[in-house]
Amino acid sequence: MTRSPDAERIKADGAVELHKLGVRYQIPHIPKVDEFALKLAFDDKSRGLTDNYVLISDHDLAPPIGALVVTQLPPNIPSAKAVLDVVDGMQRNLAKSSPVPIERRHIADLRLGQGIEYIASNRISSPCFPTSEFRFSPPEKGVKTVGIGRFFVRNGLLIELSYIVSVPDAMTLTEQNTFARAEMDRYLEGLTFTDSSR
Repeated sequence: MTRSPDAERIKADGAVELHKLGVRYQIPHIPKVDEFALKLAFDDKSRGLTDNYVLISDHDLAPPIGALVVTQLPPNIPSAKAVLDVVDGMQRNLAKSSPVPIERRHIADLRLGQGIEYIASNRISSPCFPTSEFRFSPPEKGVKTVGIGRFFVRNGLLIELSYIVSVPDAMTLTEQNTFARAEMDRYLEGLTFTDSSR
């Protein structure tokens, strides 16, 4: 909860730089959020690896509705597939309380390479989003959200981008997922790499 020394630059540029990792994230426009709060946590080792978080909330005390998590992987990982297999097991465990199956698919991004995507209907945020157990709003409450996360492995980094997307009321489940994917495509455009070797 300490003010970042880069606060003014971040406010002016609308972007967060993870300099030593060569990662830059331009914070996107999020519908229905005119002003938002950023929380940054770098070099966090609470999960046994080194995690770097950019958390987006709609005000200071609210849980995150969007997150970029960049995890520094150990040098002895056998392959990107092995990392994504571990991610898959973790995500399935975190989503075990879902009232409906989580949609999962392998994806290929032209810039980021092979990855994996998870979509969860009625997922809502929580204080430790996105790395804690998934939380859901009961359908009878009428909260229309889709949780969407994408994971990629790139040059020793595991990159997760996750958002809680508000969806229009009249959409079918298929339409909601299509809408969430289009939003995620837009959010992903802000992720660039400042180190050409990455």
